[in-house]
Amino acid sequence: MPITYDAAADEMYAVLNDAWRAGSGEFNDGHVPPIRWPYKFEDKKQAVTEVWARVSRQTVREGQATLRDGVKRFTSDGLLFVQIFAPLNDAKAGWRLQRLAMLARNSFRGVSTPGGVWFRNTRIQELPSDAKAYQIKVVTEYQYDELGG
Repeated sequence: MPITYDAAADEMYAVLNDAWRAGSGEFNDGHVPPIRWPYKFEDKKQAVTEVWARVSRQTVREGQATLRDGVKRFTSDGLLFVQIFAPLNDAKAGWRLQRLAMLARNSFRGVSTPGGVWFRNTRIQELPSDAKAYQIKVVTEYQYDELGG
């Protein structure tokens, strides 16, 4: 089932947002950590004082899937990233990050959206802390078909 670029993004983000709102507070003292979505203002110099997440995606390939004249079908493949951060002074940071990463990972496992976005090879990548925060990342591959002329 074909979907547009914008609708595919909305459906991908909705999968995570629904799971995050429903379950993330359980791992963060009842508070749902904020998610920073693409194209929203972000103060990168701000110190990490709470658990939070950032979502981004990268289209890797957009190949033509049909050869007939007229409307053509293109298959888009890419990666969706969910980065989760916790303050360095959080004694439960490791536990929180692992549980939140599992929540995000599980939201994409074996899932497809109503518009036909498929997720696969979803994984957790543990990352070293930096001077600002502990962090962990969830990566999932996605694929969908789009019609073009």
